Amino acid sequence: MNNCDTDKLYILDIKGLVECLKNGLLTERMGFIYLTLNSLLVTLLFTTTSNTIQTLSDLLLAVIPVSIVLVGLLLAYRANVSGDNQEFLLRVVSISFVLSVRVALMVVLLFIGIGVIMNYLVGYNAMLTIIETNWFVVAVNVGSFLFFYTLLVKNIRDVAHGH
Repeated sequence: MNNCDTDKLYILDIKGLVECLKNGLLTERMGFIYLTLNSLLVTLLFTTTSNTIQTLSDLLLAVIPVSIVLVGLLLAYRANVSGDNQEFLLRVVSISFVLSVRVALMVVLLFIGIGVIMNYLVGYNAMLTIIETNWFVVAVNVGSFLFFYTLLVKNIRDVAHGH
């Protein structure tokens, strides 16, 4: 017996969701909604629990990544729909993994490079003071998110349009 509602968002009903998935009734559109909600939840958890919001930079650190995730996923979805409109979730999950590894390596190399240069230019203590400021953290986070989602949209578009 199948009681699957293909347009229902199964937030706490894991049995209902599993039933839809077993019967192949979950649509790409609903998969996109689940992916977006999951990405937002993870982003919110990591950006708002690490700091309390007391300053403008704290607020930006909480709001900007969430906005970039929303816009980035929407643009990636639209890029896929405007192409062959196939396998969005497979594409976004696999491309996201590779991009996450690349962005993580880039951030590590960036911190090493900045550390070496700043240690040489201003000394170790001044370097730590600059790196620990919220504005530096905001800049690195925003830059990383923008870079990641720009590449995600580009690669989804390339796949969906056969480039």
